Amino acid sequence: MTGTATDPADPAAAAAPVVLRRNRDFTLLWLGQAASQLGSGMSAVAYPLLVLALTGSAALAGTLAAAVTAATVLARYPAGVVVDRCSRRAVLVSCDALRAVTLAALGIAVLTGHAGFPAVLAAALVEGVCAAFFAPAELAAVRHVVPAPAVAAAAAGNQARGHLAGLLGNPAGGVAFGISAALPFHLDAVSYLVSLLCVAGIRTPLRAPRRPDPGPDRVSGTEMLAGVRWLWRHRFLRATLLWSAAVAVVYSSMGLLVVVLAHQRGAGPGGIGVMLGMGGVGGLLGAVAAPWLLRRLSARAVVLGFGWCGAASVGLLLVAGSPWTMGALAAVAYFPAPALVAGIQARIATEAPDALLGRVSSAASQLAAVATPAGPLLAGLLLGLAGAVATVWCYASVMVLLAVVAMASPGLRSGNG
Repeated sequence: MTGTATDPADPAAAAAPVVLRRNRDFTLLWLGQAASQLGSGMSAVAYPLLVLALTGSAALAGTLAAAVTAATVLARYPAGVVVDRCSRRAVLVSCDALRAVTLAALGIAVLTGHAGFPAVLAAALVEGVCAAFFAPAELAAVRHVVPAPAVAAAAAGNQARGHLAGLLGNPAGGVAFGISAALPFHLDAVSYLVSLLCVAGIRTPLRAPRRPDPGPDRVSGTEMLAGVRWLWRHRFLRATLLWSAAVAVVYSSMGLLVVVLAHQRGAGPGGIGVMLGMGGVGGLLGAVAAPWLLRRLSARAVVLGFGWCGAASVGLLLVAGSPWTMGALAAVAYFPAPALVAGIQARIATEAPDALLGRVSSAASQLAAVATPAGPLLAGLLLGLAGAVATVWCYASVMVLLAVVAMASPGLRSGNG
C-alpha cells in the first residue's frame, strides 16, 4: 500500500511515494491490531454462545450485547479526554494488558466450571470499555507514525484489516467454541498479548510536545465536549457525520432485512450464510480499493457514491430472486463504506489539533453511531407490521432521499477539494 507524499515546501518531495509496508512502526501497529481484531471476532461469537450454554436464555444474551453497547457509548467521551491528557502509549498498552488478563481469567473460569453470567458480563464490559479507549489512541498513533500524505492510505489499510478480521474471526470463533467453550477466550487473550508487544515495540513518540501549561487537572464537562465543538465548526465533517448517522439507521438493520427476505423467498441456512459472507467480501474489497478511490475522488464524490450505491442496492432487492443475487447487491452496498470511513478518519487525523485528537475521534464515533440502535428496532417493527417487501420499499425510498440530500448539502459540497 502506498500514499503519495506532498510537502508544499518541497515540490520534489511531493512526488515521493510513502510505502506503508516499509514503515516499521505502522506495520507493528497494524499487525498488533490485526491479531487483536481477529481474537475479538472470535470472542464476539463466543459470548452469546457461552451465555446460551450457561443459562439457556436468549434474553440474557441480548442483555449482554445491550450492556456492552451502552458501556462502550458511555466510555467514549472520557476516553477521548484520557487519550489527549495521558501517555497514549500507556493507554494502548494498559488496554491490551487489561483485556488479556480478563479474557484469560474468563477462559480459566469456563474450564473450571466457575463461569456464570455475572463473570461473562464483567469480561465483556471490560472488553467494550477498553475498546472505547483504544480506538482514539490508535488513531492518534497513526497520525504520528505515518507521514501526513499517507494517513488516508493507512486508514484504508486499517479498514481492510477490520473487514478481514471479521470474515475470519467470526467463523473461527464458532469452530473454536465447538472444540472448547474456553478456547475462543484464551485465543483472544493471546491476541491482546500480541498487540501489546507490537505497541511496546513502536519507537515513534505518539504525541506532539506538550505546552508549558497543560491546563487544569480536573476534567470538566466542557473539556469532554471540546471534540464535539471542533467537529461542529468543521463544515464538511459535521455534514458528513450527521448524514452518516441517518444512513446508519438503515445499514445497521440491513442484515436482519436481507435474512428475512431471503428466508421468505425460500433460501436455506447455507444460502443465507453465503449471502451474508458476500456482503463481507464486498466490504473487504472496498477496503482494498479505498486508497485508490481516495486518491482519485473528492470527499464529496465518495459520500455520493456510497449513498447512490446503497440506494440502488436496496431498491434492487425487490427483484433479487436468489441468495447469490442478494449477496452481490449486499457486496455493492458495502463496497464504498471503507473509503467513506477512511476518508473521515484521515481528515480527523490530519486536521484536528493533536491536543484534541482523542476527543475529536471519540466524538466522531459518537455522532456517526448516535442513531444506530434505532435501526434494528425500526426494522423489526416494519417487518412485523408491513412485511419484508414493504420494508424494502421504505428503506430504498429513505436511501434515495438521503442520496438526494447529500447532493444538495452545502456542507458536503465543501468537500469537493
